[in-house]
Amino acid sequence: SRLWVLSISLIIMIIILVFFLQRKNRNKPKITNKGIKYAGTNYILSDKEHKVLSALIKYKNIDSKTILMTIYDSSLSEPQNNRIKLDVIKNLDSKLCDILDLESFIESKKSMRDKRLVIYYTRQRKNFLN
Repeated sequence: SRLWVLSISLIIMIIILVFFLQRKNRNKPKITNKGIKYAGTNYILSDKEHKVLSALIKYKNIDSKTILMTIYDSSLSEPQNNRIKLDVIKNLDSKLCDILDLESFIESKKSMRDKRLVIYYTRQRKNFLN
């Protein structure tokens, strides 16, 4: 009888723990196949925005050359690709700030090794579910 009560209590505690963990994670954004899911809503991102966001979440810092190579279109010139990269970063930042109610999502700084390179990062990385 005592063992039965202990078993039932343990099962109830596990159910409550799972419930609270799911509820906590529900308010965290998650990258999906087509964009992000946040607070029960799916937000669509372009393929290039999705690639940049995935890289920002995966890596602590990502340089502008790596982002450029991630979304590079060989049918376009280097300046055109660079312009697209900047537009993608700007648009993605704007979308994520609106969705997550932030001032800034994507931040940048000059590389310490090569001042010509810009390093992109986000302080929101740990808030995303993997």
